[in-house]
Amino acid sequence: MKLRPNISMMLFVYLTVLCCAVGCSSIPRIDPSGRSVLTWDQAPAQATPVLGAPGVAVTAVAQPGLTLTPARLVAPLGAEILVVAGVHGDNRPMLPYERVEWMLSPGSVGQFLAVGESDRPGFLRPFSPSPQKISNNYAVSETQAIARVITRGTIDPADDVSILPGQAWITLSSPVEGDSFVTAFAPEITGLQGNRQQGVIHWVDARWTSPLSGVAPVGGSYTLTTTVMRQTTGAPVAGYLVRYEVVSGLAAAFGPAREGGAELTTGPDGQATASLVQVAPVAGITDVRVQLIRPAGLLPGTTEPLVLGSVMVQVNWSGTAAGVGVVPSPVPIGPAAGAPTLTNPPITPIPGTNTPPPTTPNATVPQAPPARLEVTLTGPTEEVVGSVAKFVVTATNRGGQTASNLIIVDRFDAGFDHKGDDRGTRVIRRQWVDIPPGTSQSLAIPLTVVAPGRLCHTVEISNADGILEKKEACLNATAAPVTRKAQVTVKKLGPQQMSVGQDAEFSIEIENTGDVTIPKLQVIDDCQEGLTPIAAAPEPKPLNARAIIWEINEPFAPGARLQFRVKYKATAATEKTCSRTSVSDGATLSEVRENCLKVVPVNPLEAASGVKLSLIVNSLRNPVSVGNDFKYLITVRNDGTQADRQVAIRVQLPPQMQLQPQGVRAPTRHSVSADGRTITFEPIAELGPGNSLPFELTVKAVQAGAANVTASASSQNTTRPFDAQGPVTIY
Repeated sequence: MKLRPNISMMLFVYLTVLCCAVGCSSIPRIDPSGRSVLTWDQAPAQATPVLGAPGVAVTAVAQPGLTLTPARLVAPLGAEILVVAGVHGDNRPMLPYERVEWMLSPGSVGQFLAVGESDRPGFLRPFSPSPQKISNNYAVSETQAIARVITRGTIDPADDVSILPGQAWITLSSPVEGDSFVTAFAPEITGLQGNRQQGVIHWVDARWTSPLSGVAPVGGSYTLTTTVMRQTTGAPVAGYLVRYEVVSGLAAAFGPAREGGAELTTGPDGQATASLVQVAPVAGITDVRVQLIRPAGLLPGTTEPLVLGSVMVQVNWSGTAAGVGVVPSPVPIGPAAGAPTLTNPPITPIPGTNTPPPTTPNATVPQAPPARLEVTLTGPTEEVVGSVAKFVVTATNRGGQTASNLIIVDRFDAGFDHKGDDRGTRVIRRQWVDIPPGTSQSLAIPLTVVAPGRLCHTVEISNADGILEKKEACLNATAAPVTRKAQVTVKKLGPQQMSVGQDAEFSIEIENTGDVTIPKLQVIDDCQEGLTPIAAAPEPKPLNARAIIWEINEPFAPGARLQFRVKYKATAATEKTCSRTSVSDGATLSEVRENCLKVVPVNPLEAASGVKLSLIVNSLRNPVSVGNDFKYLITVRNDGTQADRQVAIRVQLPPQMQLQPQGVRAPTRHSVSADGRTITFEPIAELGPGNSLPFELTVKAVQAGAANVTASASSQNTTRPFDAQGPVTIY
């Protein structure tokens, strides 16, 4: 599988947030240290790195329907984000060769860049379109039959991404801040649960520097400063919120009111500074959580605050007002220098957390006792099959020397799976970072639940002297509940052009394409200026000037259809006016279909003759895929009070279509041009008032794109031919 040259930044972002997106309690955050792009929060512990190889696939769940990963993500401008969709059937968790359509909702920023290729030879899919990007906000892909690997072009397999069978992928990016609302839709599994899923990418142009941990005199104060800058230009950013909160340790407070937290706004210099004051003069440590928040309304359309990052800072109250205290020497964050190469990729800690306090001038360092680790292993106690259980192991060095050359091993039951367990041994072994005295390090251990039952895993931390600490954690796994939701498809057919004073009928069909019975429906058909409703069937609520309302109080079963008809009168000439059909169940279901047309003035000569010819062109299937046959219905109608004669019809097909043999059904004979794209019908001798005649064409879609079939009509009483078009989307 090929990779676009700029996908490396996308892969870094995707690999960092992969396990969070499928089951974490928080979304990825911007890294405050500047050494990486994103990090995420742990609750209640600090931000932690992920234990395991990042170059792995999103695990598919064995439930019917479609899954989307990530469901929510914070990303920097310019990054190329990889989104993965999985299609699953009954007792078949990975369905290959399933069509997946990708759409960006109106109002979204950004655009699609690349879509996964098909692994089927062309001769095996003669009637299926190739996966392709059709526009910046619409693309079509296909689920894989075999596992494929997307690489960054390096020799290190740790930065690869695997796409599993039954999965399809797409990438997108944005040069401006805002939100991208992505929808994945699997049309071939209509009627199953979850055949469409939505996700959102929050694009942010911000990079922040958090306060450092440090030493303050007992009974004194400590200044915390956070700086926010543009990632693209480095300019300071005003208006962001910075939240400081004392979460554990010795009592301390902010501001004159001595409160346990403070929420400040960055100024023109991009900084927010708070002063932490110790409540009682006692030596020890205070833990402060620092959060960066994009407030609601900072960008157009942002209605909720968004947490972009979170770190923990430690203030060590020691020494006297003279600033004399005992602190550990700073230690670089990362694997020990000269660490041996491992068979599995090494762990990369999330920078910006647990920063060791700087040394104090003239500090005295006594003989320190050896390192002593205190280990906790936390995580969920209940999960469902298919979810990712995120455990966190935290090691605190209660001794006086640095704990170094640490090895962490996780052994887990058969009901768990880990993306770094390539050999199926159910054992993950990694080298860990050094832990200075008085500080903590944490690792997230994401385990995918693949079977029900009581599942356990054991974490061991050791060094050259042997096992230092061992902890076990267990959970109860149950089968995921099957949820069902309501879904309808709305079709609306009508003319593309009317004359002022002309009446025209629109047909509406509503089908229950979901898998649940809908107790009741409300159908509203309203229109804009230029149209007025004059009749409807079945009988609706009393008509008003612009809207027709039907209340359906009978159960609407899966597969059932409802038919409605509305007659509109064209009242004023306009280049474009629309009628819209809205369907709702009063709860979660909402579906809208719109039909737009042009209203032209009445020709005075035609009005005097009492003849009003109208022409309607409708595709009976829209959209349609390349290689498939479908029908067009062209209807000519005399809405006047006098008969018209010598009514002639001609139809022009676009290059994207091909007329099929025996593909014409009409009331008169016809001829076809040499290129097969122009069909001319012999004139109708007479068309009486209120009468109409249909012309049906069967065509094949041969080329993708937006297309229009154009029909023209002329008669004895019309002063000039007039046209009507019927649009269709071919993919």
